[in-house]
Amino acid sequence: MIISKIKFKEEMKQLAIVLLLAFWTTSCAQKEEVVTNQGLLEDLDYLKEKILKTHPNPFYLTTEEDFNTKFQYLKENGDSFTPEKTFVKVLEIMCSIGDGHTDIWPRTYYSSYPIRFHWFQEDIYVSSIEKENEEFLGSKLLAIDETPIKEVTEKVFKITSQHETIGLSERTTSRYVTIAQLMYGLEISKSKKKITYTLQTPTSGVQELSLEISPPNVKPELVTPFEKDPYYYDNRGSGLWFEEIENDLIYFHFSSYPKNSEFGKIGKELNSLLKATKGKKLFIDLRRNRGGDYTKGQKLIKIIEKTISDQEVPVYVATSSTTYSAAVANAAHFRQRLNATLLGEPTGGRPVGYQETNIFYLPNTNLRGSVSSIYYEFQKEDTPGVLPDVTIPFTWKHYATGSDPVLDHLNTLESK
Repeated sequence: MIISKIKFKEEMKQLAIVLLLAFWTTSCAQKEEVVTNQGLLEDLDYLKEKILKTHPNPFYLTTEEDFNTKFQYLKENGDSFTPEKTFVKVLEIMCSIGDGHTDIWPRTYYSSYPIRFHWFQEDIYVSSIEKENEEFLGSKLLAIDETPIKEVTEKVFKITSQHETIGLSERTTSRYVTIAQLMYGLEISKSKKKITYTLQTPTSGVQELSLEISPPNVKPELVTPFEKDPYYYDNRGSGLWFEEIENDLIYFHFSSYPKNSEFGKIGKELNSLLKATKGKKLFIDLRRNRGGDYTKGQKLIKIIEKTISDQEVPVYVATSSTTYSAAVANAAHFRQRLNATLLGEPTGGRPVGYQETNIFYLPNTNLRGSVSSIYYEFQKEDTPGVLPDVTIPFTWKHYATGSDPVLDHLNTLESK
């Protein structure tokens, strides 16, 4: 009797797994088909009303006339468009408002190719890729389906936020060139399911790489050039951690905003370390922080600022074009409250402007979007990003070798 009960439970467990997989597969198929042209066009009135009711000043960059004209054009001509082209037109409207928090998120339902790019200085490089195509790591992107890269970037820039920073537009572009429906809607790619990238490889000259889209909701396994994650890339735990490293430096990795309890615990542990040691420097790394709740960063400051002052601890903060939203605010706060020296590259978001991610879902397509609702001034001067005190470019060579130019700079200061 015991054996039969065990067997029955095992059979029920297997049946549950089969049913769960069937449900998951069905859900994926439904999501893949959810964005239709008719649905997008029927969502236009809802989207327009959402923007006008939520955004404090939707016409600070564009004009009301231009805004209304674009919506009217879509309503009158959208029936002749593909869903992908209609979606691109919707993105253009959202991005013309200016701030990066007013947007529609294509990654919610759209498909991508198993490759990732990153914009380093003047060029776009393959930063990670499937193992079978590993030889293309470090290749420069020259064209997509015979569309030259200059034309590609000009088209894609129109569907990136028009009043944040050039760094944010470059970072967004390096993501968007992997999204199948965007490349098709912009008339860059000839297909919605396969693409050909023309690449200048590190060793084999110019080559073409043809890829097919990844299955819906399947994250491809991609490799990077480095064998061991450098500190800035190491999102261990919740993306909030610290440790003592060489040259009397306390490295504080700050790439996310976990729960208040965890944030407070780590802040107190950091403060105890600062109290217990003398002659240390604090390095706060915001380079991979895309935002969250900026008030948590302010709470961190409250926990450590007295110790920083009493112990005369030098504070350094690293930023990049990935530093965005709440992380932009905290970069400015660290400079103001902890007398921090900022190193690296300008932040992706502006310190003065409209923010807050007020999320909504379009009723027909269920696409996820957001509209800004609050105007912030995190510093007195409106600059294109929080600008570093010392600009330190991050190059492909740094990325490929897993080296860190900001840490190298701090080590150079120590040696002097």
